[in-house]
Amino acid sequence: VYGLAKGALLHLTESLAVELAPKITVNAVVPSQIASARTDRMPAYKAAAIAATPLGRLVTGAEIGRMVALVCSPAFDLVTGRAIVMDGGRSIPVFPRLNLAAGAEP
Repeated sequence: VYGLAKGALLHLTESLAVELAPKITVNAVVPSQIASARTDRMPAYKAAAIAATPLGRLVTGAEIGRMVALVCSPAFDLVTGRAIVMDGGRSIPVFPRLNLAAGAEP
């Protein structure tokens, strides 16, 4: 059900962007796992989420707030109907993940 609801919200974002243009822009801020008291209580889950994220950390509530402020600013006047994904690169399909910066051999 979660996937269905998320897909519907992303489609709603696109539909509203078309319907409300040109006066109003509509975008979605889509964070991945969020660093929180809840994730702190699940250390194995948190460690797995961090390990699966190329930037090596979870997004914070403050970072999400800053992104929302940016999306609502004049800097985003020409952007509409988009999902701004905040996942530290987690959704990038990389098989296998090579951490060349840490000295891994290609």
